[in-house]
Amino acid sequence: MQVLNSFLAAWKGLSDHLSHVQRSFEEEKFRQSLEQTINLLEEAKTKQKQIFLLGVGRDGIILRMFAMRLTQIGFLRGQIKVVTEEGPFDLLGGKDSLAICMSGRGFTSPTSELAMACKEKGAKLILITSNKDSALSHVSDVSLFIDGLTDFEFNLPRHAYGADQPVRFDPIKYQPPPTLFEVASLHMFECIIASLHFSAGEEGRTT
Repeated sequence: MQVLNSFLAAWKGLSDHLSHVQRSFEEEKFRQSLEQTINLLEEAKTKQKQIFLLGVGRDGIILRMFAMRLTQIGFLRGQIKVVTEEGPFDLLGGKDSLAICMSGRGFTSPTSELAMACKEKGAKLILITSNKDSALSHVSDVSLFIDGLTDFEFNLPRHAYGADQPVRFDPIKYQPPPTLFEVASLHMFECIIASLHFSAGEEGRTT
């Protein structure tokens, strides 16, 4: 029974958080950023621009799922590159490319270095983060802020996530540090795919 209760508590914790995030999505600033994101993706699809998806760890896994979904709605497989580890920067970016960076803290290494490399070469940069004060949020062309607990908000051993600050953790919900941000980001990416798919269908019906 305790196992079932913990499962239901965790499920409710995620559901409650997604409802909270949904309310923030209704704010005008987020709507503007979302519209810019969809416009940039539509432009990349139409002009076959290179798209770089930047993220490490579980962020990288989510971005791979997003890349797969993009190809399922008509993006070319060859135009999408998922970068999950530090690599040769000379292969990144360019003024005719689009970079999407996912980092809850906004300064995860090597994600931040990869994003800056793309930006310095003239790529349009979209940032998915929970940290409005990160350096990347100030240089990105579009920032989508997702309210989610990051690892610094949990009282974990320093060696686990590099956090050394006493922070809050609700043991009833049993959520590992970045889970809320990641789950909300995954839902957001799926909704972006739905929007792109709907937009393509509408365009097809009017041409």
